[in-house]
Amino acid sequence: MFSRITTLLGLLFVCGISFAQNPVKIMPLGNSLTEGNESGGAYRPSLWRTLKQNNLNVDFVGTNNSGPSDIDGDHEGHSGYTIGPYGTYGNIIDNINSYLVSKPDIILLEIGFNEYLGAMDGISGFNADRDSPVRLTALLDKIYSILPNVKILVGNLTQVKWDPFGYGKVYCEQVPIVVQAQKNKGRAAYFVDFRNNPKWDINSDLTNDMVHPNPTGAAKMADLWFATLKPILQTNVSADTQAPTAPSLLKSTSSTFNSTQLAWNASSDNTGVSSYSVFQNGVEKISSTTNSISITGLAALATYTFKIRALDAAGNVSGFSNEITVTTPAVPINPNALVANKTSGIVIDGNLDETSWKLNTCICKKLSGNSDNSGTFAVKWDDQFLYIGISVLDNSVKTPNQASQWDGDGVDLYFDMGAEKSAIYDSNDGQITMAYGQSVPFSNNATFADGIKYAYKAIAGGYSLEAAVAWQSLGFVPANNKVFNFDIALNDNDNGASRDAQNMWNGTGNNWSSTVDFGSIVLQPSVVTGYSTSFIETQKPIYQNGTISLAKKSNIELYDMQGRLIRIQTDVLEISTLELKSGIYLLKTSEAITFKFLAE
Repeated sequence: MFSRITTLLGLLFVCGISFAQNPVKIMPLGNSLTEGNESGGAYRPSLWRTLKQNNLNVDFVGTNNSGPSDIDGDHEGHSGYTIGPYGTYGNIIDNINSYLVSKPDIILLEIGFNEYLGAMDGISGFNADRDSPVRLTALLDKIYSILPNVKILVGNLTQVKWDPFGYGKVYCEQVPIVVQAQKNKGRAAYFVDFRNNPKWDINSDLTNDMVHPNPTGAAKMADLWFATLKPILQTNVSADTQAPTAPSLLKSTSSTFNSTQLAWNASSDNTGVSSYSVFQNGVEKISSTTNSISITGLAALATYTFKIRALDAAGNVSGFSNEITVTTPAVPINPNALVANKTSGIVIDGNLDETSWKLNTCICKKLSGNSDNSGTFAVKWDDQFLYIGISVLDNSVKTPNQASQWDGDGVDLYFDMGAEKSAIYDSNDGQITMAYGQSVPFSNNATFADGIKYAYKAIAGGYSLEAAVAWQSLGFVPANNKVFNFDIALNDNDNGASRDAQNMWNGTGNNWSSTVDFGSIVLQPSVVTGYSTSFIETQKPIYQNGTISLAKKSNIELYDMQGRLIRIQTDVLEISTLELKSGIYLLKTSEAITFKFLAE
């Protein structure tokens, strides 16, 4: 049972409950460090005894039961399990729905070791340092979708004897970043640093396998859990039926093209407000523990309604605040933003023979090696798919001769569908690698990969690629003016063994784990064509001194010559152009007038 290693990652969730009357349900969840006994590494016995010594009313829950007779042995520990998806012996994420049927108040999650111990060998190209933090984020997001009000405590990996600080180092450094990202979503999350525990002794705290803690080490782990658990459990909530007062004066303090900042006057409550639920267009969107929050993932030039209500720890809910309406501004002109015009009729065959393809964006940024590749690309869309067309000149095209697809000639696509530009991937982010000559892509986000179809075609001096990624698999609803972050890389293999050079459109070598340096895509209508500058003289706009004057008030749309919508105004008689960059623009009015002008 204990020969398979289970990972170290602690998660603690607490719902608002009446601690004084009902025992707090705690689910130990994870791998062999959760499943084991005192000779094999589990922290459960020491933690249970400490909780009872402090007169804390708790109940361990889970479908498994093991351990000494003096403890509550219920748990959900599974030896050899990975975070998931996939794992040689099983994984947590694929089973989490059935584990949570008991609706625990607190979850202690230990996971992450087995990714480094061969349990993912069946996955082509899996890299524990790169992929485990992404999978951890996906697991947390899934648990929150089932138990949205949980509080989470996440621990990193303990030191192992053969490599105290190197083993899992990158993963351990990413865990607190994952935790902070959860906090940024309005979720209550805590980090427990097992890796840097000053009391840990690798010579005396491990069993002979040099991975699992012995009883002394398990007790030290339990002490760290308890240090964070105790203040939560001692926040005693007596029987409480009084709801908080309704929040007031909800307002938007600022907005960008894809976000808005909300603030409100705090509610009051006899025992204290635990959180606020934010409703967007009538649907609960996110929660916050403070009286302000940033709402992201919005579309440009779109209108939304918001209202909020307060909750206390006993689950009492206030009335709603005032409801407000927020309209986001237009997408700003961004030199790194690429316009994707709406299209139709693209067939994924690699030929790039559709008239809508205009491949004029260069993949020119050299990241590594001395690539002989040069490539250009374009992006299009319709209501079902995002389309990417790429043309590459390459003197020597080779397929990978090993599992790592990025080591062959081919293309990496990077997605940040939440437009968050974050230092670590979350469930909105992913990479898809399509090696030349390979029919199945690699992806660190399995959902993204499920929705892609692509075709390579040999051309004179290189190759072309057409790809279509389903919006549904990206978790994105397309609409005019919506924005997401994106990047593309060309992998070059001239030696036949591994990648020896890489070019990127916009990002860096950290694209596989960070979205900070991605470029941006803005969805726009079909390219504006067929405009006319012939007017009845009384209707002709007058353009002078940086101002366009119309004959009568009108609703207007302003486009640049890439077809990008950059401004919408309603019921205007004059339009200032002073803030526009030099160039040619098209002005369309609700009076069926289209006016072409030069801003200088």
